[in-house]
Amino acid sequence: MLRAALTLFFICSLIIETKSFGLSEYKINTAPLRKHEALSQEFEFLHDKFQTQPLTIKEHERRIEILDYVLSLESDWLDGYWLHGSESFILGSSYPDEKDFPKARIILSKGLERIESCLKKAPDHMLCKFFQGSLLAKIASIDGIFASLKHGKTIRDAFYAVTKSDYNLKFRPNVSLKGAAFYGLGLFYRLVPDIFLIDWIWGIRGNIDHSIELHKTATEFDKYNPCSLLMLSVAQLCRYHDEDGHPEYKSAMIGLDRAQKITPIDNPQAVCVRESYKIQVNPSRTCGYTQAKYREESKED
Repeated sequence: MLRAALTLFFICSLIIETKSFGLSEYKINTAPLRKHEALSQEFEFLHDKFQTQPLTIKEHERRIEILDYVLSLESDWLDGYWLHGSESFILGSSYPDEKDFPKARIILSKGLERIESCLKKAPDHMLCKFFQGSLLAKIASIDGIFASLKHGKTIRDAFYAVTKSDYNLKFRPNVSLKGAAFYGLGLFYRLVPDIFLIDWIWGIRGNIDHSIELHKTATEFDKYNPCSLLMLSVAQLCRYHDEDGHPEYKSAMIGLDRAQKITPIDNPQAVCVRESYKIQVNPSRTCGYTQAKYREESKED
């Protein structure tokens, strides 16, 4: 009975319908996981804990171990692949210090391998495409934007596919699939240089005004996500950092203050809260900002 209740809660909390946006629920297939009763209960226990408090590095690693084991026996479990990608993204994002970037990159790359296995089986799987974009973008923040431009269209198109979908899903109480997709696109249009040559070679181009609008949409979905508030403020300050009387500048500072008042529920969100103080002190260094490093300087002649 307890196991059934935990399983039901696990499923329901992941498929919350976002009725205010007229979106349908995405139903996750957990049957392959439930075949392994002890592992299923452990995975669900950690999931429930993660809804209200950060997991330890060891606990994140354990969730990945469980998914690896089940996928080794259930290779057609598509939802298992993106769950692995999601967990890898969170774990990789838990290493914000530059000295830990090699470790983070290994974690992210392993998650990407799982996602690629999913896309070989189902090329249009929305969540696997989403985490392909997310993991590639996170790796790009470590490797540097110019080293990662070849993946730009893949990242952009993966996020756009989610924004146009009729489905949403709550990953965490303050993190949704739709919100994360608009967030990712906002980062993309700020970090990719607004340069004709890059558009000509790779078919992508940045646009800071578009970035701001995308981040505003992300915060409509995830109002209490400190990372969404942080990156909206970063985009606004990139555009208006030398106009402290502009409404967007004032909005950015309010957003940073709001982010600081949110209690983070995981390690990546805690990083966003800490970073918000740095942005307040130095708002002019925002156009190339990521939590990993500043984008390489570039200017169009």
